[in-house]
Amino acid sequence: MPRRPRAHFPGAVFHITVRGNDKQDIFLDDADRRDFLNRLKETKAQRPFTLYAYCLMSNHFHLLLEVDDCPTSVVMQKLLTGYSQHFNSRHGHVGHVFQGRFTDRLCQRDSYFLALIRYIHLNPVRAGMVQKADDWPWSSHGEYSGRRQDRLVDTRTPLGCFGYEEIPAQTGYAEFMSVTDAVLPVPKNPQAPIYKNQFKPLGRTKTLESLGVETARLSGVSIDILRGASRLRSLRTARRLFVRLALQQGFTAAESGVFLNRSATTVSRLALSIEKQR
Repeated sequence: MPRRPRAHFPGAVFHITVRGNDKQDIFLDDADRRDFLNRLKETKAQRPFTLYAYCLMSNHFHLLLEVDDCPTSVVMQKLLTGYSQHFNSRHGHVGHVFQGRFTDRLCQRDSYFLALIRYIHLNPVRAGMVQKADDWPWSSHGEYSGRRQDRLVDTRTPLGCFGYEEIPAQTGYAEFMSVTDAVLPVPKNPQAPIYKNQFKPLGRTKTLESLGVETARLSGVSIDILRGASRLRSLRTARRLFVRLALQQGFTAAESGVFLNRSATTVSRLALSIEKQR
């Protein structure tokens, strides 16, 4: 049977899994893992994409990335070919290193975005290799928790779902990681962030509804239109204003997204655009 074509469009987020041929180990020591991460960084520079999370195990690895112009097939061909050649040369190995085609699952719901990051970072814990994610140095968890500054992954957009300031965002992420579900949860409402109940009030003096009224007064855009499906540039300005007011009150991107009927990642990007204007 012909292979199914891989999905591709700029902005698509994929959960990629690659396993060793015949379930054999693809990382025999830390030197292999360091070489792989160096090649991942090099590939990212030459075939640009946004990396949100990774985890290197023994006989497989996980990546969560957002593609731009280069499809996953182009990105992975460069990464896997280079690593395979190095692995075979270093260890005197002959034959295939990886098992068939890599698996790429399209992250179609933003509600799974943070859950995927948690799932990836908890792989070593579920495998019994370590007791907690902090103990495994070969994942991007250390960058999210602030223990490392490798600058290989984009942590700002996901952490923006937990708060505007760095320390509170990292604290929110740590609380989120404490929920060690072995499988990805399925939300009752597919449009609502599954992680919204992880957040705690931060001494707010206004509600999201009152901020919506204030935004409508200042922008001249009604609340219904503000929360509607239109993507006009003028509405982006009004929504950015709402997000600014919400962040000042201590609301998270996830909570603001629920009110605006937008995903937490979309609101996080608005938050980042606000920060850049400062």
